[in-house]
Amino acid sequence: AHLEHFVQLAERVDAEIRSDRQPLWADRVRREWANLHSACDHALSRPDRVERALALVGSLCWYFRASSDYAQSARWIDTALLAGQAATRPRAQALVAIGMVNHQSQLHEHAGPRLREGIALATRLGDTWLIGAGEAVLAFELATCGDFSGAERSVVAALAIAEALDDTWLRSMALLSRGIGLALNLHHREAE
Repeated sequence: AHLEHFVQLAERVDAEIRSDRQPLWADRVRREWANLHSACDHALSRPDRVERALALVGSLCWYFRASSDYAQSARWIDTALLAGQAATRPRAQALVAIGMVNHQSQLHEHAGPRLREGIALATRLGDTWLIGAGEAVLAFELATCGDFSGAERSVVAALAIAEALDDTWLRSMALLSRGIGLALNLHHREAE
């Protein structure tokens, strides 16, 4: 019951944190951090509940992006990914999450491959929104690594999905990626 409660909380965080209520939900996660860890540890201790651990860490993806302890977040996500290998949406979410955390930590040799793996799995599962979110984050990663044409391809892919879904948050992520890519490529006026 404890595990299910905190998986549901993490799923609610996933649904709400990409809004003007981000500070409220980030604070809630910080207050429940020990309980979330306990729930995840419990799920990882039982082979029949590993998928719930992936659901928990995958649903915290956007919280992890804004957190400051990327190393701890990465260890938590990696442990869940190693325990569960099923081709599911929670795994795809967790792959995007670890790719993003690795990007934020400047672990570029790991970030791109994990993001691509998450996007590929989301594609196999037909999860259009997760594909777009993964592409938006991949655009950040590629721009940071100097692959500006690859970054722009990811931006275009994310924008197409954002427009098809009429998702303003996803659109903002894609446009932010484009702006960062342009700035890093010294096209400051266009970046602005």
